[in-house]
Amino acid sequence: MGVYLRLKWKDKELDLNDKTSGRYYVDADFAPPTAGDLERGFAFNIIIQGSGAAEIERALSDLQRFLDLAQDPHAPLWLEYKADDTIPFAPKYGQFGRLKRYKIVPRVNAGENTITHQTTSYSSGGQVGNTSKLIANNVLLRIAADSTGQRQIVAQGKGGILGDYLGKDDGQTRGVIVSDAETNNFTNPVFDNVATWPDLWTIGSSLEVQQIFVDVHPEFVLYGLNSAKITHDGGGGSHAVDQCWDNQQSDYGLLRETP
Repeated sequence: MGVYLRLKWKDKELDLNDKTSGRYYVDADFAPPTAGDLERGFAFNIIIQGSGAAEIERALSDLQRFLDLAQDPHAPLWLEYKADDTIPFAPKYGQFGRLKRYKIVPRVNAGENTITHQTTSYSSGGQVGNTSKLIANNVLLRIAADSTGQRQIVAQGKGGILGDYLGKDDGQTRGVIVSDAETNNFTNPVFDNVATWPDLWTIGSSLEVQQIFVDVHPEFVLYGLNSAKITHDGGGGSHAVDQCWDNQQSDYGLLRETP
């Protein structure tokens, strides 16, 4: 039995209390952040171990790179905590046994979201096998006001029903979208197919279009892995980006701008 403690960014995770490989672990008396109304600092000790100094230095570097992700304005970095890691399931209803998720926000003061103290002494032995162990590191985080709870299931539905999460980096929905019962006549509405991203669109002569990817410009990608970046080249030609609606004679434009 131990605490569940991880850093999570998008689909990437870093286990900070890993009893399998034993790379990182925290003291048994680890306590999560207390409730608060303001952004604040939160510090805790972490022990890092490996087969030698080089492996431990790599673990320190990996941890710091993960903490640096808090500076990304488009995808939040989370500290996830649960007091008991022996039950891997999350509740469907209620908050008992759920993960507490603390949003790590960009640093404001020097030393935040960093490993602020590193010892240089190593000792033989350790939690797992005969390894070297870095005795103490103090990790200082800057976290948002309070933890995020488990989303509650209040209703079930099927068909054109979805949560409105677009453009929300905190994971909280604006509400529920109930779509019209219409056929999608635009077969490439948001340039999301990696192989055929510009298909069916006609680009104006004064515009330049290029494919962009979610790992480089996530702020411009609505769904999927990529989208299109459209810029004006300064010319006096057409500023329209059009796609013909299936079975119709008229064009419907994404952009129609008059210089």
